[in-house]
Amino acid sequence: MRGGTHTFSNTTSGIILGTDCGAHTLDMGSSTVDVKGAVELGDGTSTITVTPGTGTLTWTHTSGSKVYTPSGETFYNITLNCSGGTVAPGAAVIVSNDLTMTAGTLSSSSNVTVNGSTVGVAGTFSYSGSAVHEQRVAAAETFGTTSGSTNWSFVNLRFTNSAGVSATVTTNSGGSGTVTVTSVMTVGLATDSARTVLDAGARTWTLSGTGGDPLLVDDVTTGSRITGSTSTFAYTGANGAGNTNVENNASATYYNLKIGGASLCTNDTYDLEGAIDVDNDLTIQACGTFDTVTGQNYGITIGGSYVNSGALTARSGTITFDAGSGSKTLSGTLTGASAFYNITFNNASGGWSFGSTSAAVTNDLVITNGTDTGSAGTITINDDYSNSG
Repeated sequence: MRGGTHTFSNTTSGIILGTDCGAHTLDMGSSTVDVKGAVELGDGTSTITVTPGTGTLTWTHTSGSKVYTPSGETFYNITLNCSGGTVAPGAAVIVSNDLTMTAGTLSSSSNVTVNGSTVGVAGTFSYSGSAVHEQRVAAAETFGTTSGSTNWSFVNLRFTNSAGVSATVTTNSGGSGTVTVTSVMTVGLATDSARTVLDAGARTWTLSGTGGDPLLVDDVTTGSRITGSTSTFAYTGANGAGNTNVENNASATYYNLKIGGASLCTNDTYDLEGAIDVDNDLTIQACGTFDTVTGQNYGITIGGSYVNSGALTARSGTITFDAGSGSKTLSGTLTGASAFYNITFNNASGGWSFGSTSAAVTNDLVITNGTDTGSAGTITINDDYSNSG
């Protein structure tokens, strides 16, 4: 490529600059450019300026790793449709519209910013170092696979807002793959002008970061938040330098919430940052201790069942069960260090059972509305028992 403006509307094996080739322009227009090789837009002595238009750059190779050197340039859409192949950016990537992961792997130690949707089918991410995948949107966009069960994993994942009005990122409903964030997941930034809302869909979001704050939601400055829908959030990371924080009602509504790792894990204590409302099930897993925090005694409301395979530090807090239907259960360890302090059942349509599990309540047990079926074991109440249900 030498001189002038180069407009592509067909396939090419790669886009590579030779040494001392000067400055060029790649005008994408509305075309799709399929490449099976490297895309290098600058080498220090030569550059290609990209005019994105509404075009799409697609990798279609089926083996090996192909280098992508953006040099600050953006494409409108980028698609990986390279089953068996890898695309390895050598610098920060900016996609001004959609990133589509049809097949293949995006392997990056650099940041990737998507201003539209991040979607896919069988493509995967392989991030390293402190790389950030940021979906920075100005309007409603989507995130996640649209079919299949491919899992996505990120080091840092951010959903942020580049506009002056509220924007929602909705998790696609077609796919069933999990989303794992190994460091920090962020929703909204204090420097944004408007809030970001993440609709978590029906996915499982695993937060395995070990820094103590695996989930950050800017609910204070911008009012950003997470809508739980029918998702599961699992806090599994163990903070070696202290406890791990769990975001509260102001930041997130949870549908299912899991605390701690299930097995083969390092035990950690997970501290509430405020009262929480879990619309369905709360599960404390084998390697987790859930703490309502000394002096705060944050409340927990549960709309489904409660399972404690780890430990609950209730302190002087109240756990309220408000399911709108019957057949909800309380099981696991409900005595000793995991005893309840106050426990309330309150929904006229609700029904709860302790099954054969013994339970201890160190203060009050109150049935305001609904039906509570006692345990085949023993329920010990140290203070008041009230039943108007």
